[in-house]
Amino acid sequence: MTQYHVHASLAPSKGEVPYLLDIQSPLLDKLATRVVLPLYPVDRLPFPAVSRLSPEWDIEGKAYRLLTPNIAAMPRKWLGRSVLDCSAQSHTIVAALDMLISGI
Repeated sequence: MTQYHVHASLAPSKGEVPYLLDIQSPLLDKLATRVVLPLYPVDRLPFPAVSRLSPEWDIEGKAYRLLTPNIAAMPRKWLGRSVLDCSAQSHTIVAALDMLISGI
């Protein structure tokens, strides 16, 4: 698994949440779970998006928003193929987590 990669979801909820962003440190690769942030299609967001908290990415030609408030741990077997490397946007991801945790 690779930190800051978006993976196709193999979770039972993949119809609702098609992609998961792996944010867990590679130092913890031996764990059976991964900490992920779900990505929702922009047109199906469950609540109004706050840009800094829920940045938007284009994945396979469609707009998705990161739902940082829905952070979760998932079995690593639920992360399918990597579809996007967001390492260059790590500062944006960490800023969204900072906003979730500290409000700034």
